[in-house]
Amino acid sequence: MAVSHGKSGVIWINNTDFSGHANSMSLSIDTDVAETTSFADAAKTYLPGDTSFTLSYEGFFDHTDGGTGDVAFAAAITNAGTQSVLFAPLGIADGVEPVYELQCLWTAMPQVVSVGDVTRVSGSFQGNTADGLSRGYVVMNETVTATPTGTGRLIGATTTPQVVVMTYRVTSMTGSITMACNGSSDDGGGDAYGAIANLASGAIAADGIVRATDTATTEQWRQVQVTSGPTTAAVLVTATNVPAFS
Repeated sequence: MAVSHGKSGVIWINNTDFSGHANSMSLSIDTDVAETTSFADAAKTYLPGDTSFTLSYEGFFDHTDGGTGDVAFAAAITNAGTQSVLFAPLGIADGVEPVYELQCLWTAMPQVVSVGDVTRVSGSFQGNTADGLSRGYVVMNETVTATPTGTGRLIGATTTPQVVVMTYRVTSMTGSITMACNGSSDDGGGDAYGAIANLASGAIAADGIVRATDTATTEQWRQVQVTSGPTTAAVLVTATNVPAFS
């Protein structure tokens, strides 16, 4: 049995690392269940319905940091858009698996003030499992100054209509960067890695996040390649697949 300590957990919301403030997080995948028991049944029967997930985190309130507290929450609510959350129970070192990429709505951010304790802040999110939750690997996490190619990772082959996701996060960048996602059936042994056009990052000219998706059949190995390098940039890339919940 492989067990791990929670101290390695990491949570990013969009392009901001909240890990320095958070000290607890949880992800729950849920299914609606309807009871179908009749008078003639000897035991209860049930019918599964739709699936969804909820994410929550708790941490310390820092009023001086507008990127991780109530200011960030207010911006998210004002934008009323989907948030891209990286949930990484084992951290985000290159090659770590699993990591979860979530597309969800930020639903609440309560603050708790108590005598005898530090002021705390928490957040909650909700999303669907049809295309909003994907699982896979960190395929690159490094400071890029040239055009490196990441190590191939065994993500798993997919077939249509399963959703395949590449998420590119870039921070502290000078210049611009373009990245490609390559696929192979055998880690480039007899089948050379080839670009998957729909999973490329496109040109990224400023700090930010790009999420690329595809539903075409993909091979089981995936790698990321920097095809046009910046002067410098901190790059975090994940390769994930949406599980088949139905």
